[in-house]
Amino acid sequence: DVERFVTVAGEGRKLKAEVATLTASSLTADPEIASRLSIRPGEPVVRFDMAWRAPFGVRAIETVFVAAARFPGIEQTAKLPTPFLFPVYRRSYKTIVHAISE
Repeated sequence: DVERFVTVAGEGRKLKAEVATLTASSLTADPEIASRLSIRPGEPVVRFDMAWRAPFGVRAIETVFVAAARFPGIEQTAKLPTPFLFPVYRRSYKTIVHAISE
């Protein structure tokens, strides 16, 4: 699930990256986030901030917004020992991610 979406690279080659920290916060969607998630501005969303680490000191910061109504309780994912969102989507919400946009 995760490997095909993890695209951390260094010196022209893909690196095996892992989530070093994950935090979740609840807020309401601004017009841009609402448009990207196909929801109305002001609807509840969960924001995930992840810090990735890989060999050779490579680090990346990722921010993900999720519509709270589509994935109720997903903010609890931040408390998991291995916090990857794609397996949570599949196992807990029966949703398989086929594509992402950055």
